[in-house]
Amino acid sequence: MSLGLLQVLATELLVEVADFLPLADRLSLSTTSRSWREILVPKLFTILRVTNRNEDQEILNTVLNKYGDYVHQLYFECFLYPDEDPDSDEDDNSEVSKQGDLPNLICRLIGGDDLPVTCRTLTVDFKPEDNFEGEGWGADQGSIYIHDEAEDEDSIAVSEGNNQWRANLVQAWTLIATNRSTRRLSIVNLPPKATSAWFTAEWHSFLGQLEELSIGIWGGDNGAGWHSNTTDGYLDFLFQLGNYFFHHAQTLKRLYIKADAENPYGCEGFRHAALGLAATDMPVLKYLYLENCFIDPALISFLQAHAKKIRELHLENCLSAFESGMATNPVTWAEFFGAIRTSAPILDELRVHINAAPLTSEEQFHGDEQNGPDGAYILPDDEPDDVKAVRRAVREEGRTVFPYYHLDDKYGMVFANEEVTIERFEGREDQNEYDALLELVQENAKARS
Repeated sequence: MSLGLLQVLATELLVEVADFLPLADRLSLSTTSRSWREILVPKLFTILRVTNRNEDQEILNTVLNKYGDYVHQLYFECFLYPDEDPDSDEDDNSEVSKQGDLPNLICRLIGGDDLPVTCRTLTVDFKPEDNFEGEGWGADQGSIYIHDEAEDEDSIAVSEGNNQWRANLVQAWTLIATNRSTRRLSIVNLPPKATSAWFTAEWHSFLGQLEELSIGIWGGDNGAGWHSNTTDGYLDFLFQLGNYFFHHAQTLKRLYIKADAENPYGCEGFRHAALGLAATDMPVLKYLYLENCFIDPALISFLQAHAKKIRELHLENCLSAFESGMATNPVTWAEFFGAIRTSAPILDELRVHINAAPLTSEEQFHGDEQNGPDGAYILPDDEPDDVKAVRRAVREEGRTVFPYYHLDDKYGMVFANEEVTIERFEGREDQNEYDALLELVQENAKARS
């Protein structure tokens, strides 16, 4: 259809046509005429992306004055920088823009001012310089040592007074807590450091107004093998997530938890922190998404308590720590699926996506040179018979390999328990319970439709 033919359509139809276009095509179309630009401007500026860098504020102010009324989503990139060394001889003018409190305009925006009340979605994406590497991040050093020790409320307040990046964190969360329009909060790369703002009634009230919450947790290693989960501060932060977030989110309908892939969340025990989900949390929750987590008793209890509420459960790259030797309360996949099924849930959608369930050490640690053109691992011809039997059952019977993993007791690294995975597959308990639960979920979906 030509532009000429489009222009004879009613404005309402043109808006519907524009809804089907990718952003790049909308931008191109908006440059063809004044009328198209007037139609598309509300579609082009629904998401406002902002940063706390001083050099971005002037253009942000211009954009906000022209298009602020159309914004429905605010995406805040919060750059974090280490404190400068006062004895440094370096003359770097760019450092000026890295220090100090959040710019006034950013404060007004994340606090809910200067934007329409229809701006209901807030994303906070943390951008630590060099991924917290180097010095200047606190009393010790960067990398995983930013969370070396557990903190109480008093020590948190002291750190916020001593380190600018910690001051920026508490300033941001304090302002966000005053935002009465936000109903959907997404946190990307959340630094594992609590803030004084999280202990306030204002923060608890803010969480109580949310309908959707997404938390992606930062994790790392020190470059020599030791992971975040080898530090007390990191494990304590994970353990306290319920107190910081979940216990107060009484109107939440959708929850997403994304742990770091190299520092999975869940289970009690050495190098572990149990999922911070309590049976009384989030009483109206309908959708739960977990990524990079260990299934554990806390999760089972939560799902059982919410059996008549949760309709969708999505597990992405989740693991069992059964027979890991590290977790003190692991559960098998069969126990997990069976506990959900016997609670008579109203669940009508279940998605379990397994990213990796290696059956041999060679498969787990292979290099890129052992991948085919499609990036998949090229299976050697001399694999053991039990491994070949598993692969054949997956290929011919459509069965699923449910992964079993453990954390290294020294470095905290995540390793597959291939022998346990194969043994559980051969026993079929995991598959049988999964199939039984899936059958119930499909019956629920059919009844609901």
